Amino acid sequence: MEIGEKILNLTQHSPTPEQTQAGVIDCDDTEEMRRLLTFPELPTGKEVGNRAKALADLARKNVPLGTKVMLGGVPFLMGSLEMELRLHGLRAVYAFSVRESEERMEGGKVIKTQVFRHLGFVEV
Repeated sequence: MEIGEKILNLTQHSPTPEQTQAGVIDCDDTEEMRRLLTFPELPTGKEVGNRAKALADLARKNVPLGTKVMLGGVPFLMGSLEMELRLHGLRAVYAFSVRESEERMEGGKVIKTQVFRHLGFVEV
């Protein structure tokens, strides 16, 4: 990643501190973005395509051509969204992390926690 390069967060989750440090920024309209990423009912293929287009339009309003966009969400949307982003001159990336187990004793019980450590981005 180039120094000062920004990556638009197009996921339902807030970026981790490591992702923010790496240049991830939030979308201006996170409420609309989250609405477009959420499917409370079984969608049609047409609806999936329309949502991908709307998300790409939203992303393009937030960042200039060539910017990376961090994706995450339901798998059936990601392929269409990747294509729409390319058509809008944007570059799709996915966060890459490793899972580390941490254990501690608490009240005579072993508490095991999975911690995801952000290591970078995979561009597709």
